[in-house]
This record gives sequence, structure tokens and C-alpha cells, in this order.
Amino acid sequence: FTTTELVLLLNAHKKLEYDRLDNMHLLLDLLCRRSDDWTEFDVSLAANAVSYYYIHKPRFWALLARKLPKLVWKMSPLNLSNVVSSLARVDRRDRRQLALLARLCRKCALGNLFGQETLSTTVNSFAKLDFNHSRLSKAFEDAILVKLNQALELGPTYRASSLSEDVFDVQSLSRLLFVLVCLVGASDEVVTKLLTLITWSRGEVSQHQLRVLRTMSLVLQKQRPDLCGSLDRDVRDTLIHFSKASVNLTHIESRWGRELRHTLTAMKMTVELKPVVDPQVC
Repeated sequence: FTTTELVLLLNAHKKLEYDRLDNMHLLLDLLCRRSDDWTEFDVSLAANAVSYYYIHKPRFWALLARKLPKLVWKMSPLNLSNVVSSLARVDRRDRRQLALLARLCRKCALGNLFGQETLSTTVNSFAKLDFNHSRLSKAFEDAILVKLNQALELGPTYRASSLSEDVFDVQSLSRLLFVLVCLVGASDEVVTKLLTLITWSRGEVSQHQLRVLRTMSLVLQKQRPDLCGSLDRDVRDTLIHFSKASVNLTHIESRWGRELRHTLTAMKMTVELKPVVDPQVC
């Protein structure tokens, strides 16, 4: 197999959710041996596939860090978004690596080169990695405002133009609201416009998105009561609806928690699962 074919096979496992990790490690070993042939597309797609299965293979991530300074300058906004989100998924917090990616992402944001999906994903990924930089945050906020203003000009039916106009979908709106309200912070203007759009799309909100928006609305009402009081009536009603909504999702138990519970149960100890922060996560 060529390098590109190996990368495509890795992504085929991800696409088909074929979680044979022995196959993944075999393909990854072969790919690492050909690191000299890596292109920016190979790095982006391979990192995306490897992080999907939470594979913390030190050799691969070390090679990626070594090749990134040479390849990052050729990356498209989509490639950059893939790499940053991959690092966030496996929690790789190399400051030099992130600073280099942030420099390129800032240029893309200033040039309004990010699509709505890649912009929201990139903002979310940097927030998960606790990488805060004032110039990067300002560039992201300006890029978000451009797309928000574009959607607001289209009116409540803006989602009908999503195929011809690059406007935020409900998933991107939910992600940005959670990140900007709960993790990073944003101006009142940005938050208000995001809330207006999510109000217009309230009927499209899924249970997974409602789970995120519920937390966001509770935090917003607690931390920024003045902003909440200045919102339009329909937006305030939507915020209250999110905060009081019950989320119909199966409870999720983390892997480490499940393993710990199994060990304690084997020791004949009684274990009680009790959600502390998120009702859907024990």
C-alpha cells in the first residue's frame, strides 16, 4: 500500500465504525515507517482517524509534531480543523504545536476562510485544550460575527438557505453557545445573536444538543443576569425552555468508572452511581 492508501484504510475503519484496533495499529505502524512521504492531507486524515479511536500511540503523535512545522503552511482550513480537533480528542497539549496551529487558524479566520462547521469545530477544540490567546479569540469572534450577521439578514427562514449560504447549522450554534458561554467567554453581541438564531431553529434541536444547551442556559442565567434581562421575550422564553427541559438520553458511564465499579464489585463492595454535574453522565 502507498502512504495515501494506508491513510484511506485508516479512515475507512472510522467511517464504518470498524473497531478492530489490531488492524488499526498494524496500519499505523506501517504509516509511521513512511513518515518521510507524509503530505498535509495524510497528516490531517490520519490524525482524524487515530483520534477517533482514542489511540495514544506516542510514536505517531511525536512524528506528527515533527512534521507539522513543514506541512502546516500548506494546510487548508479543513485540514487545520481536523488536526486541532484530533489533538483535542486525545488531549495533546503541546504548546509549540498549538501556537503554530493557532497562528495559521488566526490567518484563516481573518480571511473568513473557515466554513461554519470548521469554524465552530476549531473554536471548540482550542477551548477543550485550554489554549487561550487574545488575538486568536478576537479573530474567531470577528469571523463568527460575519456568519451571524449573514444569517440574521436572511431572517427566521435562514436555515432554508443553508445549501446556498454558509450559515451556522443547529449543531454549530449549540457548540458555539456552550463554548463561548461556559468555557471561553464572548461579547454580549455575539451571545445575543447566537441565541436569536437558536431561537429561530428551536424546533430542530435534538436531545444531544438540548443536553448542551441546558447547561449553557443555566450558566448564562447565573453569570450574566443583566444580559438575560435585556433579551427579547421570545429569546428569553427559549432560554427558560432549555434550562427546564428534561433530556431523554441514556445515561453514560465512563470507561474508567465502569472498570472501577467492576473491580469494587469483585471485592464485594456496593457501588452507587450518582450524577454530580451532568444528569446524563455518571
